[in-house]
This record gives sequence, C-alpha cells and structure tokens, in this order.
Amino acid sequence: MDKLLKYSLSGITACFLLITACNNNTTPTEKKLDLSEFSKEEKRLILDRLNNLKPNNGYFQGGLRADKILDTLMLLEPTNSDHHHTKSVGHSKIGNYHIAFPLLEEAVKINPPDILYYYPWLLLYYYHDYERALKYFNEFDDLTPNQVDFAMSENVYYLKGMALKQLGRDEEAIASLTQAVKSDGENVDPYVHVYRGICYLQQKKYDAAIADFDFVLNDLDDPRNSMAHYYKGEAYLQKGSIDKAKMHFLEAQKLIEKGYVKTDPYWELFDFVSGERVKDKLESL
Repeated sequence: MDKLLKYSLSGITACFLLITACNNNTTPTEKKLDLSEFSKEEKRLILDRLNNLKPNNGYFQGGLRADKILDTLMLLEPTNSDHHHTKSVGHSKIGNYHIAFPLLEEAVKINPPDILYYYPWLLLYYYHDYERALKYFNEFDDLTPNQVDFAMSENVYYLKGMALKQLGRDEEAIASLTQAVKSDGENVDPYVHVYRGICYLQQKKYDAAIADFDFVLNDLDDPRNSMAHYYKGEAYLQKGSIDKAKMHFLEAQKLIEKGYVKTDPYWELFDFVSGERVKDKLESL
C-alpha cells in the first residue's frame, strides 16, 4: 500500500512538473526536460492520468490547458500520432492553421494509415489545398486497393472528385464522381450528383447536367435541394430556356428562405448558393 501511494504521489508530482513546464511561449521540447529520471511506472501513471484528461471532444479544445496536456503526451509518446492529431483538431476549428498544419504533417510521417482518413479531408474543406488533398486521398485509397474507402464518412471517390473539380479538372472529376455513384448505389449522397451536374455545366454539357439535377430532385427524392434547383436553372438559362430557368431560380429562392440550405459550422460549401445570389440572378432576368 505504501509502495502504491509512493508511486501515485510520484506520478502526480511528475505529471505536475511536466504540465507546468509549458507556458504560453514554450513547449516541453523547448524546456529540454529529461525523462530519464522517471521510472517506467511513473511514466505509466503520468500517461494514464493525462490520457484521462485528453481533450478529444472537450470544451477546452485548442486552449492553453489542452495544449499543455497534449504537448506533454507528445513528449512522452513521440511515436503516437493521435496526440498530434488531437491537438491539431482544436486549432483547425478556431482557425489556427499555422499550428494545426505542422502537427498533421508530423502525424502523417509517424503513422500514415491512422491520419490519412482525416488529413486530406481537412486539406480539401478547410485549407483549400486541393493538390495536396488529392495526393493524400490517392495515398489513402491505395492503402486498401480492393475496397471502397471512406474519409470522415464520405466516399473517397467523391472527395477526390471534389478536389479535381476545384482544380478545374472537370473531366477527371466527373470520372471520379461517377465511381462514387457506382460504388454507393442507392445510398449515394445527393451532392455527388449535384457536383457532377455542376461539372457537366462547366463543360457546357447542359442536358447531362440537368439529368443529374433531376436525379437528385426526383429519383433521390430530394425536392427541397436548393442547390439542385439553382444549378438546374443555370443549365436552362445557358440553353436559352428563360422561363424554365426562372421557375427553378424562384424555387431555389423559396427553399432558401425556408432554411433548406446545406451548411457547416466550420467551412462554406463549395459553389454555395445564397439568397442574395438567387435574388441577383432573378433581377438580371
């Protein structure tokens, strides 16, 4: 019992020393802490304690307390990419990309399979680094060549298609989005068709674009998809069918006013259709 108490007190003391070694301007690495003075048991106690405090979904993500805990964990377990990943999440959410980015780059070096399901997704939607996102999506997909992969619950073919679309490589984007349609079948996300339709629209393949938007509105039973209505209106406008175009712009406007808009609290949807945009389009007609 006395031995256990000694270990517990030693662990807590060591934990305190490690955490308080960090301040606003320094990290444990910069302090050059010597961990050799701690026994394996003491390190285990420290790790257990800090892992219980680890801010996976805590209210203090990205804060000073969280950073101190995670910096100490990274010092104790430099080959555990999860600590780098966890620290990066909070900073990505609050826009501290200059902190989050190096952490994720280091995590990829440490353990690619454990980070590639997330990092390229972040590069696509948050950093808008489409070239790097595509590179890492391909690496992620190559890890399991005989199965369909999902990054953050999204089909990797869809995500690769989005990166290609943002790079202006519409033909390749259409091919990748078509793979997503085939692999997901009746469970396909409606926005796979919406974005493939936008790619067709950019290629002036108006009938193919309208077919994709119709598929969303009819076959996928998503009649309140304001983006599908808006871009269907764009396709008809480019075809010279003004009345049909106006009908779909008005429908998009009505749906947006009722709140039928896809949004995310951290990033703006690609090709986002706002109420002001629809209003300007209708006034131009």
